[in-house]
Amino acid sequence: MKKRESNFELLRIVLMLLIIVGHLLLNSEKLGAIGTKEYYITNIMRSFTVFGVNGFILLSGYFGINLNYKKLIRLDIKILFYTWIFFVIGIVSGIHQINIIKDILLIFPVITKRYWFITDYFVLCILSPFLNKFIQSLDREELKKLLLISGIIFYLIATFCFMINADQIVNDSGYGMINFIYLYFIGFYLKHYYKDEHSSIFYFSKYGIISIMLFVVNWGMTKITGFYFDSLISYNTIFVLGGAISLFLAFKNLKIPTYTIINRSAAACLSIYVIHTNPTISQFMFCNILKINQITGIKLIPIIFVQTSLIYVICYVIDIIIDKFFSALKIDQILS
Repeated sequence: MKKRESNFELLRIVLMLLIIVGHLLLNSEKLGAIGTKEYYITNIMRSFTVFGVNGFILLSGYFGINLNYKKLIRLDIKILFYTWIFFVIGIVSGIHQINIIKDILLIFPVITKRYWFITDYFVLCILSPFLNKFIQSLDREELKKLLLISGIIFYLIATFCFMINADQIVNDSGYGMINFIYLYFIGFYLKHYYKDEHSSIFYFSKYGIISIMLFVVNWGMTKITGFYFDSLISYNTIFVLGGAISLFLAFKNLKIPTYTIINRSAAACLSIYVIHTNPTISQFMFCNILKINQITGIKLIPIIFVQTSLIYVICYVIDIIIDKFFSALKIDQILS
């Protein structure tokens, strides 16, 4: 079994932390408060943290997905467990009121897209044998041309259309399979063909510059249009694409020793995503327990960082406990 490199595993952790920050910001209800201190704090933070999802798919493309149905089934079982157990907790505690039309979808959370990222990731895994065969059939120049043409069509034109408030060629803001497949191909290209001549500092700087540009352009469009403009935060803009690639390359070139705690913690990232975005209790957690929507002023910055770390650690501990529970039930042996 190939040893995991801790620089990439640390990137997984950072990407998940960025995603959690993004969810806290969305629930803060301050993003659209134009002209206030909270507007600048939340939107600047959002501009630095929007790259999490794209970064995860770049990792998948870089290392390649070797389809393993048993692993997918095990992940599906864990998702079902978390979905149903939190649904029961929500009903018993009074957090959630039964809505048959919506709650029936929780029986099959993956295929009914209760967790959009997980659903798209499952589809990517299922398609991976065909995607792998296709990209491996292309030489460097052919793949480079495909990525360039696709980048113009699905990212450059999409960014322009967002700026003029027009429909894009694919109107999914990067939440669909086009973005996932493109990023998967980019990851493959970066591993096999990209000639890297820069340091981590260069790429971290590039990531910072792109993040600042993303905020400035969104802020400028808000000033011009007179309403809250955040369309360039979408996953299929050149800003988010470029920022995600820069952050990925920064960690790729980061030289750190192998740390077991980093590798083990990173392995729980998908579970951490599922737990903290649970459709039954997530909003209650953000707004009623953490009360992120009630925090104002400069306090938002430290509180968001503290709450992000707290969510990650608690979800990580929960996942450790559930893994031990699954081991006791011999789930892996049943699937073997």
